Order: sequence, then structure tokens, then C-alpha cells
Amino acid sequence: MLSRIEADYKERLRASEQRIEELRKTHDEVFAFERKGKEAALEESRKATEQLAAALVDKDELVQRYNLWNNYILAALDKYYHGFISALPAHVVDPVDPQLQQVPELYAPRAVLEDPEAKVVMERIAYRLLQLKVTNQFDTRTEESAQTTALPSESHLEQLINRQERLKKAITETETSISQLDATCGSVLTRLYFFSDNLEQSIANAPRNVLAPVKNVVFVCLSIYNGQLLWADDADTMRTAVILMHSTIRLKLSEYGGYEAFSDDVSMLLAFDDAAGACRFCTESQMWLMHVPWPAALLSSPFCVEERGDDQRPIFRGIRLAMAMHAGESFVESSPIPSATGAYRSHYYGRAVSQAVHVATLAQGGQILISKQAWLLCMKKSHELGQLIVTEMGTFPLLSFNSATGVQEKQTVEILQISTPTLKSRRFQSLAKVEVPTVSSLTGMKKCTLVTEIDALESRRAALFEVVSMLKEEYNTLSSELAGLASRTRQSKMHFHLLPPPEMVVQMNDLYSIIERVAVRSEELFGDLQHVESVIEDLDMQAKGFASTTNNRS
Repeated sequence: MLSRIEADYKERLRASEQRIEELRKTHDEVFAFERKGKEAALEESRKATEQLAAALVDKDELVQRYNLWNNYILAALDKYYHGFISALPAHVVDPVDPQLQQVPELYAPRAVLEDPEAKVVMERIAYRLLQLKVTNQFDTRTEESAQTTALPSESHLEQLINRQERLKKAITETETSISQLDATCGSVLTRLYFFSDNLEQSIANAPRNVLAPVKNVVFVCLSIYNGQLLWADDADTMRTAVILMHSTIRLKLSEYGGYEAFSDDVSMLLAFDDAAGACRFCTESQMWLMHVPWPAALLSSPFCVEERGDDQRPIFRGIRLAMAMHAGESFVESSPIPSATGAYRSHYYGRAVSQAVHVATLAQGGQILISKQAWLLCMKKSHELGQLIVTEMGTFPLLSFNSATGVQEKQTVEILQISTPTLKSRRFQSLAKVEVPTVSSLTGMKKCTLVTEIDALESRRAALFEVVSMLKEEYNTLSSELAGLASRTRQSKMHFHLLPPPEMVVQMNDLYSIIERVAVRSEELFGDLQHVESVIEDLDMQAKGFASTTNNRS
């Protein structure tokens, strides 16, 4: 009887282990499916790049063939016209028709008319067609009998009319194709803008996918100086400028092992696993942004106008990015979350993220601020940093959210300023005099960070609720089995005296050992339940603190 109970308990344990193994296999299958999806997306992106390159080649070839076709039509018209006039030289006319100047503009694409030679060919074709149209209106009753062999036949004229119709149709289709190719090329070239003299090599060396760093993360927070005001002044110009800025930043980001965790129209949050790479990215990006072909309307803004130093070299030009680097305690979501653009991103939260955003509010346009913690990490690879100018800015209290207490805390952090010798002429106000604007460019990033941390706490609380339900179920099962075991023991007690003394001792020892193991397991489960319930209460307090903080900031 006791062996059957023990076997039943072991069978239940094996069933639980089997369920866990099935869940693990399901998780592995889902992970493999997501990996195949990512590989398929990369393959599709590569094919799209190849199709774009082929489209660019097809565009040039199409324009070239279009010009060859015009030359062929003109040669045929000249041959036909001269043969016709040689038979009847008296009917040579100089046509005067208002359509003569309009035909090329109506039927020829703009891309063709921009070529002077192609425009002349189109005008000559229109001129020949109008000549034939005018010379066709005369009376040849007296001359047809004498020069029948010299006049063109009706079949030739029908062929010419058919060719003309096909030419008009081809011109219309070509104009549509060229306009589509121009729009596609303009959009793609803007996105593929790269600081390299060889665009084909840049496309071939496209950025690789960077995984979100998990340990020893260094955060870089970017914000456009007076970004909200620039959007309010000229939204169209700012939209183009932000596309150029994102194209420049993203194409260079993966070279330094950076991961884009958040971005909107005025700010970005980047995560690096190498502090030296993050430092080089910040210092070099200030130089890259000055060479971007910004729109003229943007450069006329007082916030983006070009400024030169004492040596007449440009030190400011275009969008001015304020940059902040910080490292410390942070957490990352285990699974990526879909963003507004449809891409999946891993979201970060914790003390280091909040403090990095706070440092970014102190930075001015074109300035790079770095905390002492992050700078010490950079100095471990000082040979990779190059020549930098480091300036101490003082210590400042930074706000951060304490997940344990659910309240905001202040921590004093030493802040430094770094710059390259090329941009040493840049001048900034003292951080103590910097006024944080009422409409900050980092509002979206702050809200996203808090919402992400709230979502993480909610997911942890849901997982703990599931664990509690499983523990309660196991505890109830053990309690019922223990009660059944006790009742069966009482029933077998009346027949226990029939056993021999040695066997009686063995049975008693086995029974006591089973009861002891069950009791110990019950106590462990009860203790785990109490601990998990206390953790859930703490998570509830933290979630309420986050929610109140978010409501106050909004």
C-alpha cells in the first residue's frame, strides 16, 4: 500500500517534469520560428537592395534607348520626307502651327527634355510630322498620272501613323516610369546617405544587426537642441532634416556596437556594450553631422545656422545634438516589444536610464557630457579614444526611481565634458546656469522609460501569480495525500500485530521516512507561498508608485 502511494506520487512528479519539458520544447520552437523570420527579413532586405541597384541601371539604359529610338524615328522621317519632296519639290512648305512648340513638352518626359540634344531631336520630329501634315493637303489630280511611282502609298502612310501612335504610347509609359524611378531613387538615396566616396561599397558594407546588450550597458542619450521649436517653425523642412540625421546616425551606429532602444522626432536612446566605442561614436558624430547636406531652409534658422571659430573653420552647422553618456544599474526586457514603426526593440529601464536622461537635459546643442562612472570605463581602453579635451563640470544631483521603495531619489554624480581638438572653439554656458525648457525634447523618452518599467513590473507580477497558483495546487495535493495516508495508516494499524517483528520494524521505518519527507515538502511549499505573496505585495506598491509618477509628469 505504501509503495503504491509512493509510486503514485512519483508518477505525478514525472508528469510535472514532462509538462515542463513540453513547455521548453514549445519555447525552443517559437525561438527557432522567430529566428527564421529574422533571417527571411534580412534576405528580403538584401533582395530589395539588389532590385534598387538594378532599377538605377535600368533607368539610365531606358533613357539611352529612348534617345536612340528618337534618332531612329527622325532618320526614318527625314528619309521619307526627302523622298516625297524630291518627287514634288514645288510643294515644299515651312509649316507655321502653334502646336510646333507644344508637341515636345506634351509628349516628351522632362528627363529627356533636360538634354539639349534630345530636345532638338524631338523638335525636329514634330517639325517633320507637321510638314507631312501640311503637304498632304494639295491637289495632285494632274500630277498623279505622271508621277505615280514617286508618290507614297497609303500603306506607307498607315505604317507611319501606326508608328506615331506607338511612339506616343511609348512616350507616355516612359514618362511614367521615369517619374517613378526618380521618386524611388530620391527616397532611397536619402536613406542610404553615407559619408563615403564609393556608394556601391557603402551599400555592400551595409550595417549589421546588433543585439541588445545586457551586461555593463553604457547609455547614450541624444536630443535635438530646440527640436520642438524647429518642428513648430517648419515641419516639412524638419521632417527632411530628421530623416537625414537618423540615416547618418543609424548607418554609423552598428560600427561601434550600438543598439537603438528608443527614438522619436527629437531624441534617441542608444545602448552600447563598450564604453570606448560609445565615446568614439559621440565625438565623431559631431563631425559627421556638420557634413550632412542639410536643407537651405534649415541652415537659415538661428538654431542651425553655420558658425565659424577663430580660425574660420566651421564649428556649428545644421542640427545640433546634445549628447549624454552614463553607466550604472539597468534592466532590459527579456523579449523585444513592437515600436510605433513596427520594428521590435528591447526596452531598458532602471536607475542608469533615468540618470542618463537627466544628464541629457543639462547638455546643450553640440555638447557631450559624460558621467564619471562612464569615463572610468572609457579609460580602460584609453588608447582607442584618440586625443580628447576633458573638462570637469562639477557634481550635480540626479533624479532616479528606486524600484525597491517606489519613490524618486537623488544621487550626486560628477559630470565631465569631452570634445575633440577640432571643435575646441565651441563655447557653452555653465551647467549651473542652464535653464531646462518647459517643453523638453526628452519628454517622450522619459514617458517611454517609465511605461516600460511599469510593464516589466506588471509582467513579473503576472508570472508570480501563476507560480503562486501552481504552488497552491501542489500544496493542496500534498495535503490531501497526507490526509489519505494518515487514514490508511490508521486502518492498517489494527492488522499491524499480525506481521513478524523484523518486518514490522522495516514497515514502520519506511512509513516514518515517507511521512517526514511529505511534511518537509509541505513546510517548504508553505514558506514559498508566503515569500511569493510578500513579493507580489512589493510589486503592487512599486507599480502604484510608477503609475502615480507617470500621472504627475503627464
